Amino acid sequence: MPYQHVIARSAAIGTRIAADKTLPVGTRISNVPKLSAGLFVIREDALDNGSRYGLGGGNLYVIPGAARSIVASLKLDL
Repeated sequence: MPYQHVIARSAAIGTRIAADKTLPVGTRISNVPKLSAGLFVIREDALDNGSRYGLGGGNLYVIPGAARSIVASLKLDL
């Protein structure tokens, strides 16, 4: 029997400098994303010999646009 899984995630991160000797208080931290979201879909099924396999893919989006990626996955239980 085939199974399908959908995994979605999102995060809104409001990081700011609270105390520092160099950077002004209240400044956003540059390497921490403001928003991020991701979606991953996988399908699992059985082969004729009873072995199972899974095939999936996904996408990650980060604002500001420091990272965008496409993820692929293959799982075999032989």
